[in-house]
Amino acid sequence: MAYDGAKALVQHAETQKHQRNIEAAKASKRMSSFFVKKDSSESVKVTVAELTHVYHGVKHHLSFLSQECAANVMKAVFDDSEILKKFTCGRTKASAIVNNVLYPFSVEVIMNDLKSGTGIGIPFSVATDASNKGNRKVFPVAVQYFTPREGMCFKVLDFYEDAFEDSRSVKDQLCRVIQENGLSWANVSAYGADNASVNYGTNNSVFEKLSSEENSDIVPAHCNDHILHNCAKYALRTLSVDIENLVLKVFSEFSCSAKKREQLKECFEFCQSQFQEVIRHVPTRWLSLHKAVERLLLSWKPLKSYFLALGSDECPKAVWTFLSDQEHEMANDDEPTFSELYLYFVHFFMSSFQDTMLKLENRSTLSCDLYTIMDRFRSSLRQKLDDKFFGMKVKVALRKGYLPTDTVNRFTADAIQVYTRALFYLEKWFPFNSPRFRSFSALGIGNMDRAPSLDEVIDIWMLSPWKNELPPDTLHDEISALQLVFFALEGSSLDRWKTFFTKEIAPNLLKLVQYVASIPVSNAGVERVFSVMGSVWTDERNRLTVESVRSELCVFFNLSFSCTEFKDLVAKNRKLIKAAESSAKYTVKATQ
Repeated sequence: MAYDGAKALVQHAETQKHQRNIEAAKASKRMSSFFVKKDSSESVKVTVAELTHVYHGVKHHLSFLSQECAANVMKAVFDDSEILKKFTCGRTKASAIVNNVLYPFSVEVIMNDLKSGTGIGIPFSVATDASNKGNRKVFPVAVQYFTPREGMCFKVLDFYEDAFEDSRSVKDQLCRVIQENGLSWANVSAYGADNASVNYGTNNSVFEKLSSEENSDIVPAHCNDHILHNCAKYALRTLSVDIENLVLKVFSEFSCSAKKREQLKECFEFCQSQFQEVIRHVPTRWLSLHKAVERLLLSWKPLKSYFLALGSDECPKAVWTFLSDQEHEMANDDEPTFSELYLYFVHFFMSSFQDTMLKLENRSTLSCDLYTIMDRFRSSLRQKLDDKFFGMKVKVALRKGYLPTDTVNRFTADAIQVYTRALFYLEKWFPFNSPRFRSFSALGIGNMDRAPSLDEVIDIWMLSPWKNELPPDTLHDEISALQLVFFALEGSSLDRWKTFFTKEIAPNLLKLVQYVASIPVSNAGVERVFSVMGSVWTDERNRLTVESVRSELCVFFNLSFSCTEFKDLVAKNRKLIKAAESSAKYTVKATQ
C-alpha cells in the first residue's frame, strides 16, 4: 500500500509537470505572435511594411501621431493579417526611422550620384537662403546636378539653424556641410541664392569669400526670377494710376467681412456672373500680381457695381478715385474708361513677365536655355515698344476714338515709359553681354534648329573649370555623333540630352553638359524647400526638432519614388532593412 501511494504521488507530479509544459508552450505561442524572429522572412516583411508606412507619412506630410493612429486602425481592421499583428509604428519609432534610417539613405543617394563621375565626381552647384520659423532662423543647403539617367536633379543636402546671417557665417556653414559629406569645392560649379548684397555684393559677400577662399571658378548664379520681378515693379512705379494699390484695396474690402462678401455675391447674381473670390496679391511674391489683376478683370462688372453702390463716402478712396468717372453711368466693357485702360495694360504687360518667369521656374530649364529665354523676352519688349502695342483690348479702344486726344496722349506716354523703364532695368541687371551665358546657349539644343558646332563647344570649354586643359581630340567625334542624331531627338534641352547620353558614350561632352546644367537659373528650388517646410513644420507640429525637419525635407526631395515603388525598393535593400531592424536607430544624436 505504501508503494502504491508513492507511485500515485509520482504520477501526480508528472501530470502537473506535463500540464505546466503545455501551458508554457501555449504562452510561448502567444508571445511569438507579438515578437518576430530576427532575420526571418516574416521579420523582413514587417520591417518593409514599417519603412514604407513611415515613408508614406513623410511624402504626404503626416505627423508621427497620425502615422501611429493609422497603424492601430489597420491592425484593428485587418486583424487576420500576420504582418499587421507584429506591425508597430509609434511616434518614437517613426521618428527614429526618419532621422536615423531614411535620412542617411536619402543623403547616400546624393553621394552615389555626386561621386559617380570620372576623377573626384561630377560638377554640382550649391544653393542656400534664410527663412524664419518664429524666432528661429533656418537655412537649407541644396545641390543641383545632371545625370544621364535622371536628368536634372535638385536635392537637399542639409538643413540647419543659425541665428547669424552674415556672409562669414553662411560661408562657414556651407564649408562645414561640404566637408562633412566628403565633397570637394573643386567640383562646385556655382553658388545660388537670392540677389541680396550679403550673397553677391562686391565686397565681403558669400560669393566673394567662396571665390577667393575655396574655388575661383565658381559662377554667381543670380536669381533671374527676382530680376524680372523687380523689373516689373520698377517699370510700373511711375504709372499715373496705381493698379497694384487698387488690387490691394479691393482685396482688403472683402478679406475680413462675411457680410460684404455676401453683398458682392448678390452683385454677381445681378450681373448674371459666376461668383469668384478676389485673389490676394503679395508684393514679395513673383507671380501674384498678374493672377490678381486677371481675377479682377474677370469679376470687374460685379465689382464695379458693388463699389459704385457704396458711393463716395463709403467706398475706399483709392477705389473711388479709379471709378469716380462712372458714378452716374457704368462704362461698357468694349469702351473702357481712362483708368480702366491702365488696368487692361498692366494685365497685358504682366502676362509676358508671367510667361517668362514660369519658364525659368520650370525644373527642365537649364542654364544653356537662359540667354535665349531672356533675349527673346527683351526682344518682345522692344517690339511692343516700337509698335506702341499695349494689348489688343487697349488698341481697339484707342482706335474707336471716343476718348479725348489729350487723355489718349497721356496714357500712351505712360505706357511707353513703362516699356522704356523695363528695358533699362533688364539690360542693367541681366548680363546680356556676358560671354558665359551667350556661349552656354549653344548647348540649349531644345531651342535650336541645329546641333552645336565644334567651335561653339570649344568656347564653352574655355569658360569652364577645365579652361587650362587642352580639349581632347575625341570631343570632335562626340559632336559628330550628336549632329548625326540631332533631328531624331525630341523635347526640351533636358529631354534631348538625356536621350543622347543614354544611347551614346560621349564622356567629354557629358562633362560639359553636366557643368552647364548644374548652374541654376533662379532661386525657385530653395523657395520650394521653404514651401514644403511650411507643410511639414506646421503650428500643430511645433514640437518638431530641426533635426526631424531636416530629415523629412531630405527624404521628401531626395527620394523621388512613389510609395509603392519605395516598397519594392526596400524589399531588395538588405542594408536598409538591417538598419531599420537594429536598435541603433534609437541612438540620440545632437540636433543642429
